[in-house]
Amino acid sequence: LARHPKDGQSQSGLKDRRNERHALAFEVEYRTAGSFLVAYTANLSRGGMFIESDRPQPVGTPIGLKLSIPGSELIEFDGVVAWVRHQPEGNEPAGMGVSFAEPLDQRHGAMIDLLASKFQGLRVVVLASGRAARGQLSREVRSMLKKADVIEVDNAQLAEHEIRQHIDLLLVDLDDAKDEGFAGIRACQAHAAPAVPVIACVGDATLRQRARDEGANELLPNPPSHSDLQASILRALSRPSRVA
Repeated sequence: LARHPKDGQSQSGLKDRRNERHALAFEVEYRTAGSFLVAYTANLSRGGMFIESDRPQPVGTPIGLKLSIPGSELIEFDGVVAWVRHQPEGNEPAGMGVSFAEPLDQRHGAMIDLLASKFQGLRVVVLASGRAARGQLSREVRSMLKKADVIEVDNAQLAEHEIRQHIDLLLVDLDDAKDEGFAGIRACQAHAAPAVPVIACVGDATLRQRARDEGANELLPNPPSHSDLQASILRALSRPSRVA
């Protein structure tokens, strides 16, 4: 996702002074204010973030960052590469961990508090054909996201209707709803811009690869463990929609 700015060029509207100061500059866009708040709660408040890249930079590289958040002001700050993952590991993509020069809330605490006060909660669709499979996944999601509106559907048509209305996450059981599940994944790509993140629970290796090819962001064994599902939900919800 990440790329070097060319010599002498500005990167995606970042100020020239920032490109002059840093060898590497990124603009990070979040899909919704909710996705930013999840990212803030999970990672950003701890003074760092992960940037997916197939060309991660060496530890110690200075980086200029600009966060774009729907319904709010831009956030600009400085960071440095703190650690690197050169190759994907399971569901974890290649990239680099960036440490912030100063905490976000030190400069932008009032803005973050305002976003949180206006936040209406997340909408999560759980797609599975069987009532038992839907119920189990829905209970898990509700236990992790207390204020989430969890919508259970058993076919792609209902899932697509909710996607058009706006959702934050699709969780699909592909072993239980193979064709309907893949249709739901495709609907996330076609009817939401940027695409709604998708977590697919699937045991068959062939279906796992197809799910990845169709656009699933996270793949889990079926049934997933509580801890694996929780980690995948946080990653999917907090992942930026674009890094340039």
